[in-house]
Amino acid sequence: MRFKLQLMALAVGLFAGHSIIACDLQVENGWIREAPPGAPSIAAYGVLKNSGAKALEVTAISSKASDMAMLHESSVKDGISQMRMLSSVTIRAGGKLTLAPGGKHIMLTDPRNAPKAGEHVTISFTDSSGCVTNGDFTVRPLTAD
Repeated sequence: MRFKLQLMALAVGLFAGHSIIACDLQVENGWIREAPPGAPSIAAYGVLKNSGAKALEVTAISSKASDMAMLHESSVKDGISQMRMLSSVTIRAGGKLTLAPGGKHIMLTDPRNAPKAGEHVTISFTDSSGCVTNGDFTVRPLTAD
């Protein structure tokens, strides 16, 4: 009986251990610019930090606030603004990636509700190891920089 209890405790510890392992990704200063009702997409910005000792690759982004969340990059080429979807981004060990207007950012397409200034939206980031980090994004007024 004692062996069974020890075996069960070990199994619970192994399964629980996976969920309590801290991810190396940290999300800071997350914000979303408020969009008018009916907007087909909204942009999210902030800083993604890698607190780990090796490079970290973000491979998926999701949010319950929209049908789809994607990492995009805006650029200007030959005087023409372009935006392209990125399938992943790599953040060097101890490094950071700033998501900002005019550069890399998150697009939340088909938002389920138009979030209002002062509300919070959770965006989840999955890295190549399967670790999921949730980031808190505060909605700012449409006029925010």
